[in-house]
Amino acid sequence: MHLHLLKAVSIFLLILLFLSSICTMRDSYAQPTSFVPSVNDNNLEVKPVITGLDGPTSISFLGSNDMLMLEKATGIVHRIINGQLIAEPLLRLNVLKFEESGMVGVETVKNDNGRVYVYLYYTAAQGGDENLTQKKNIGNRLYRYELIDNKLVNPKLLLSLPKGSGFHNGGAIKLGPDGNLYIPVGDLSPGVGKSPNGTLAQNNQTGSRPNLSGGILRMTQDGRPVGGIIGNSFPESLYFAYGIRNSFGIDFDPITGNMWDTENGPTFGDEINLVRPGFNSGWNQVQGIWEPDFGKGWIRGPQFNNSKELVDFNGTGKYSSPEFTWQDTVGPTAITFLTTPKLGTQYENDIFVGDIKYGRIYHFELNKNRTALQLNGSLSDRVANSSMELTPVIFGQGFNGISDLEVGPDGFLYVVAYSYVCSPAVGHVKPQGAIYKITPKTDLSKISNDVSILVGTDYKSKIIGNIASNAPLKDLSVATKGENGRTLLMENETRWSAPLQLNATYIEGSFRMTPDKNEKGKDYHAGLVWQEGNNKTYYAFVRPGEIVLSDSTGQISCAILVGANEESWNKITVLNSGENIHVYYNDTLRMTVPREFNGTDISLVGIRSNNTKAEFDPIKVGQFPQNLSRYLLPEVALTVNENSSISIKTRQGS
Repeated sequence: MHLHLLKAVSIFLLILLFLSSICTMRDSYAQPTSFVPSVNDNNLEVKPVITGLDGPTSISFLGSNDMLMLEKATGIVHRIINGQLIAEPLLRLNVLKFEESGMVGVETVKNDNGRVYVYLYYTAAQGGDENLTQKKNIGNRLYRYELIDNKLVNPKLLLSLPKGSGFHNGGAIKLGPDGNLYIPVGDLSPGVGKSPNGTLAQNNQTGSRPNLSGGILRMTQDGRPVGGIIGNSFPESLYFAYGIRNSFGIDFDPITGNMWDTENGPTFGDEINLVRPGFNSGWNQVQGIWEPDFGKGWIRGPQFNNSKELVDFNGTGKYSSPEFTWQDTVGPTAITFLTTPKLGTQYENDIFVGDIKYGRIYHFELNKNRTALQLNGSLSDRVANSSMELTPVIFGQGFNGISDLEVGPDGFLYVVAYSYVCSPAVGHVKPQGAIYKITPKTDLSKISNDVSILVGTDYKSKIIGNIASNAPLKDLSVATKGENGRTLLMENETRWSAPLQLNATYIEGSFRMTPDKNEKGKDYHAGLVWQEGNNKTYYAFVRPGEIVLSDSTGQISCAILVGANEESWNKITVLNSGENIHVYYNDTLRMTVPREFNGTDISLVGIRSNNTKAEFDPIKVGQFPQNLSRYLLPEVALTVNENSSISIKTRQGS
């Protein structure tokens, strides 16, 4: 093994400096999926406030370093003071745990009379919901409590919604500048197609009267209607906006007072909207800028251009297209205006949006009139047609599924990471939810200001070392006529190589799967299998939606995959260092777990499929430079090249 040290030394130093700047950001529960929160501004850093939370959905501040936090599935309201949970929960309720249901929304209000009101939005369950089913669902509820002596008491029911499907509940309560409460409520997912059980509020021309779903509701702090917009009778009198499919976030412009929201599409068309009184978001006739094609499933149809199809409640409702649309869904959740200059005057009063799928934070400036987003280049059409187009607006990443963003009393941006990860079938995974805050860097952390690789620009690639041999195992891939040496495997089959003749420390294989129709409904997957020097067997495989690492006794770790489908080529790279196994998916690090074996060598390699036909490229086996293993970062892409060199893709300027 020969390393090009002169070419590599500069990048080693830079990455080492970067690692020193993020070491304080790793929480005490090491995440096997290797999420490392970061922001693309070298003057800012991410600090953990508290980690090890069980599915946190929302926070609300009571004061400096004092907040309430909700846990989705447990129904618990916690109080966190100075980064520590108060021992006794403030409240525990029976909530529906199924899908998007649970304890989902909180807002706190301090009145002039000294009372502290806490508003909670949750999906109630009859006697608890231990089996994650719909059977005990009794609908979404909005309650007002009083905070007295670290207990939530004197509950008052303000809103009772009809029982839904467990999806599209909404609940991101926000106190408006007018002192009223605003609550987005989704369509409760009444069914597939043009809402067979839909209402007029869901733009169903022949639908029933609104039923408090599919809109943004407005009420006084004691639950009374403020005044009708689309109608003066209940429930129309509560609607501030309608045509909402599924929203997890609203906020108010601190300068104009205008409301903005985020909305989730089905398989396309996530949105950011300017929401004026009587706003019609268009669902279920339009999502994003497209008509849904229900006949072919939840897919994108032609562009929408006929607002006459929409319900306008005798002219009181008005449709307007989104201010920003994601063509491919990212699951936008919280939206907030950064109302202080604490992170820099360039961000003051701008919009920040989090997403649940990728754990990203997006930053948007507004135009001079604050009626639209200031978008340039490929985003000037207000549509992100690909992930690459999003690069200019990505502010942060690695937060492992963002469920809430809030500006604290200290003026910093707080991020709630829900922990959107898969759960191993065997064994216990510690809760991985967390709350972070984004702050200016301290003097001790400014060492990396000029060398951070995460500066939001295009990736650049540098060759940093050579491997001993790429050593494709020819006996592993039996040539199939016309398939360029690929092997088509039948389901439930494993093929092993001969014992390896080199001290291998990495393996890499590419494959795609076709589910067997005769095995419909069964788990199907394919991937790599290998043995180490102690004869322990490991498996790294892909199934729909996730990549899994397991041994012969059960799953060890796993990570969510977004965008992978039956037609996708999947590349798995496994690197063994002295202490860890690193698993890459399509050149991106997805899992790092401790190894039981003290050595680094792989003694036997195979390919495996289960309930699927899997087409494999020849497998590469070689030696990875072990002194590089400490530089493996989630935001660095690694490629083993055909010329037996290793490339690490970093961002420009590193």
